[in-house]
Amino acid sequence: MHKKIGLILCFILAITALSGCMSHGEKDTVKDDDLLTDKEERITPASSLLPYLPRETVNETQSPAIATEKVLQSQTPDNRIIADQSFDATLTPLGDVRFVSYQPLKVKSKFEDVTFQIERNGQAVLVLPGVEENNIRESESFQSVEAVSFPDYNNDGYSDIITICKYINLSDNKSETSYTEARIYSGSKKGTFSLEKTLMKKINDTMVKKTIQDILSVIKSKQEEPENKETPWKQAYLNYLKSETTEVYEGYNLIYVNNDDIPELVEVGESEAIGCKVLTYYNGQVNATQLSRLYFSYIPKQNLLCNSDGNMGVYYDVVYSIKNGKLTQIAEGIYGDEDNAKPQFDENGNEIFVYKWNGNSVTKEDYEQSLNAIYNTKKAIVGGVASFTLEELKAKLK
Repeated sequence: MHKKIGLILCFILAITALSGCMSHGEKDTVKDDDLLTDKEERITPASSLLPYLPRETVNETQSPAIATEKVLQSQTPDNRIIADQSFDATLTPLGDVRFVSYQPLKVKSKFEDVTFQIERNGQAVLVLPGVEENNIRESESFQSVEAVSFPDYNNDGYSDIITICKYINLSDNKSETSYTEARIYSGSKKGTFSLEKTLMKKINDTMVKKTIQDILSVIKSKQEEPENKETPWKQAYLNYLKSETTEVYEGYNLIYVNNDDIPELVEVGESEAIGCKVLTYYNGQVNATQLSRLYFSYIPKQNLLCNSDGNMGVYYDVVYSIKNGKLTQIAEGIYGDEDNAKPQFDENGNEIFVYKWNGNSVTKEDYEQSLNAIYNTKKAIVGGVASFTLEELKAKLK
């Protein structure tokens, strides 16, 4: 009897030990994912997505969730490819690659923009910069890619990229306005591309209907514009001199009446009767002002010129200022004999003159005071000086 009871106790202890071993083994094999509740987020490691996009898009210092989100946003599934605007191309210095246009994800915003990507063997080489840093436009909804081209528009030996995209402007809720936008990417020897926003703005501000050829024509015309901002006035003066009868002039001079960097051109006559002529340049036009006789002075960079001379007993000081590109009279003084045939003299033998300032009779002292109030004669220098011959002036202008 005691023997049977002992056997039964041993059997019970054996079963209990076996059960404990099985429970311990199952606990060791539970997966971490099985411990997540419904409210907990399962995060895919960012490193597992690295083969799908350039290495620099993953920042190892970011949290796994942020890194993963950026990677997922950068993924480009086949159903987003704009097939008719994706091309195999040979780009210098990248070589044989594929340019791929991708529809916006439009996950974060309806204003997410198109993405342009350079790929090789199905893997991303680089993503071209967007117009906005986060690739989300302010109020423009992307519609389509109209054209893509790979010229070397700046002739630096590296391939560039030009695209034309269509958008709808939704800034006005009452109406929708469609328009096209050109993007200009300049390539570099490192194989990277920079968005030329200044050039892009000039193109988009001046062109409504856009084609690749028209864009290249505009870029070429801007490249051919002289870098020296002085060139337009130089050419304008040269053109004027071609049609001018120059035989009557003793010589020429360049003076600076107003405070800009474009000089005024002086034609100095060979006689008092011919006098001096002052040419001013403004907005592509040359304006000529004929002065009386030869003598005049000016105050450099103060926008003041005074034609001071006389004839037959009558003398004058006519003050000019350049306004809207033209030499404009702002004051006039006249003095002389009332009767040139019978001059009058004071007790010291000086001829007696009658003075008028802006048409009003004044004393000699008032005349001089009025003139110097508007034109400081002490600061003036002589302007009617023949400093160049015609050929010397042309050489200087060229």
